[in-house]
Amino acid sequence: MDIDYLLWLQGVRQSLGSGVESLLCLITTLGMPQYLLIVVATVYYCIDRRVGARILASFCLGSFVNEFLKILFCVYRPFVRDTRLHVADAAASGAIGYSFPSGHAALAAGTFGSLARSYRKRRPVVVACVVAVVLIVFSRNYLGCHTPQDVVVGVAVGYGAAVVVDRAFGWVGACEWRDVRILLCCLAASVVALSVAMLKPYPIDYDAAGNVLYDPMQAIPVVFYAAGAFDAMALGLVLERRLVGFEDTSSWARRLLRLVPGIVLMFLLLALGMKLGSVVGTLAGYFAIGFLPVFSIAFLWPLAFVHIEKALPGGKG
Repeated sequence: MDIDYLLWLQGVRQSLGSGVESLLCLITTLGMPQYLLIVVATVYYCIDRRVGARILASFCLGSFVNEFLKILFCVYRPFVRDTRLHVADAAASGAIGYSFPSGHAALAAGTFGSLARSYRKRRPVVVACVVAVVLIVFSRNYLGCHTPQDVVVGVAVGYGAAVVVDRAFGWVGACEWRDVRILLCCLAASVVALSVAMLKPYPIDYDAAGNVLYDPMQAIPVVFYAAGAFDAMALGLVLERRLVGFEDTSSWARRLLRLVPGIVLMFLLLALGMKLGSVVGTLAGYFAIGFLPVFSIAFLWPLAFVHIEKALPGGKG
């Protein structure tokens, strides 16, 4: 049934032409980690530090759990399962891992789900968040990257992460050292997940011509990426809470001072992480790609801009 639905969508995609496909490719691109992190940074730096921290934690927890589930279930992409399906060319580069659950769905639901929960009394914000998740999720089906069950479970993982994060933040606020305990638990979970990813057996299946349907070694680096982001979030938020504790600002000039250089730094560190792979190896490189941008958002840039703001006229924002 899931394949029939995707075949029908494929027919619709072909009949509507490249214009609609390009639009859905743009929507699916906006659901990629680096662009969702812009949403996170905007809230964290410019609107509400505590809400931004929760969104960042939901984003990273959802990604981490989702990628771990992918290597546990090892479900092939729909176009691998049925050769009648063809993924849209522009979306092919983002559809290389296992299929279940959908990473885009988990990231979108974690990010916008956490945002909607934080502003649940503001109907326009909630509606905008729901629309964003629905569009990103539908784009994954429309472009042939995922089945309906992939995206439904991905949304459940992401939103579940937002619920867990809300409760964890409430628990942490009740005791001085609970953030460190959570940090240690996160690091331990990361070690376990990476060990499982490296040591578990993976299925290897062949087509009629004897070719391997999917090389499971392509899935392992993405787990390292998710673990890097997860560890960076846990460490960065603890360090920010204990060493920085920046205050929200109502000044638009200072909001821009925080946001624009912070985003530039994030992309520079993302590029650096990509370069490191050729030096430290593929898996360590993917870990760095996940770790460096998130750590810069959570801690490094806040540490820098609080000192910059103190040197500006008027002192703190």
